[in-house]
Amino acid sequence: MLVIFEGIDNVGKSTQIQLLRNYFAKKYNKVFITHHSSNYKDVSSEKHQELTKKEYGEIFKFCRFTDFICDRLHGGEYVYGQMYRNYENPDFVFDFEKEEKINLLDDVFLIVLVDEPKNVIERDDGSSFTTDLKKKDKEVQLFKEFFVKSNIKNKLLINIANKDIDNVFNDIITFIENTLNKEEQW
Repeated sequence: MLVIFEGIDNVGKSTQIQLLRNYFAKKYNKVFITHHSSNYKDVSSEKHQELTKKEYGEIFKFCRFTDFICDRLHGGEYVYGQMYRNYENPDFVFDFEKEEKINLLDDVFLIVLVDEPKNVIERDDGSSFTTDLKKKDKEVQLFKEFFVKSNIKNKLLINIANKDIDNVFNDIITFIENTLNKEEQW
């Protein structure tokens, strides 16, 4: 199983990943690995794209043999690549889904978390690309766009505004469990 968490900085991805990891460890006796996507410094946008393609290809291949939770993967490239790395064509990430055939797998899940930009800025931990409200709004819109364009068939978009951590987690676990149970019925 591969569960990919995407979303704007400071939206609670790491918190939800830890909750999900604990849940599956107790319920299924499985161990999940978390991964933060890399941010290669001082390289051209073309080289950055090349390096991430290689890195993500290895992750996609590895996930076929073990259960894996990713804290960002190719969605972050789609959003931050075009906003901050000068990618001319960030759509390569969708071709990549098809090349690696993750769009065909029943046990691949895409969870995209978004929030109102002002809420995210209030939670900023100093490691975000920006605290500019207009740029944050653009990031949110691009993550929503990524969600719509993604070829992954099991995907869930959650706007965490006015939801507590437990409500968000319940939405995620219900989505994953219902999808897995539906697949088992076939």
